[in-house]
Amino acid sequence: MGEVKWIEYPGTPYYLNGFVYYDKYSYLDKEVPVETELKLIPKDKPTSIPFSFVIPKEKGLPSTMISTHGFIQYFVKVAVRVGEEVKKFVKEVIIESPIEENLMITVGSTAEKNVLLHAGKVNMHASISRKGFAPGENISVHVHVDNASNAAVKPRISLHQVQIYMCGSRHKTIETTLSDDPVTGTEVGAHAKADEVLHVKVPADESLTIKSSVITVKYFVHVTLDIPHSVDLHINLPVVLTSSAVLEELRNKDGRLAEVTH
Repeated sequence: MGEVKWIEYPGTPYYLNGFVYYDKYSYLDKEVPVETELKLIPKDKPTSIPFSFVIPKEKGLPSTMISTHGFIQYFVKVAVRVGEEVKKFVKEVIIESPIEENLMITVGSTAEKNVLLHAGKVNMHASISRKGFAPGENISVHVHVDNASNAAVKPRISLHQVQIYMCGSRHKTIETTLSDDPVTGTEVGAHAKADEVLHVKVPADESLTIKSSVITVKYFVHVTLDIPHSVDLHINLPVVLTSSAVLEELRNKDGRLAEVTH
């Protein structure tokens, strides 16, 4: 089940309590009959009833996640009839549903501007060799700077997470910087060019990328070129957090995926 809830305050004296937005969605509700022959057992003696069922992959279930404004959780509910009495038990299960498409494509972008104060143009291109990464990996970002201005400039990168909670036509977006401190590159002097590879680490405990009807979780690397006394250049490179097992399978399949760097 997925559920979202948040409160918005319009800031008027007539709505001091705010508006509450709430929605939920059932991703999987399936009854699985378990046929087993039970023998008589002594009273109050612990016993176990083995059973299993297959989680349907074709339903596209989103991964388990819990946050302040919502959650996606799965539970196995078991009902056991003992004579006329029915006993019920509930156990949470963790589902990991990694994205498997478009993980190996190269992602890149270019930004440039005329810096009037420093009499020249500044150009920056940033790229990553693949879009898919696993929690705990390093993301390597190639940054090319062409500085035709009179000022020294410096690149830096950071990793960001975006959580989107949806309730009908309303949505709430929360963006979080996952890097403790930005990773700063080498200063590029006036009328100079430079290439550099910067590395930012994905926290090992982060949620996988999620696309669902009530909650979406996505990630991007933010690349900034600091320009003194002027508006900086910015580039966002989208990345997908998937499982290491999916990346390992792709690496074994065609050999194009670079070795995982920890």
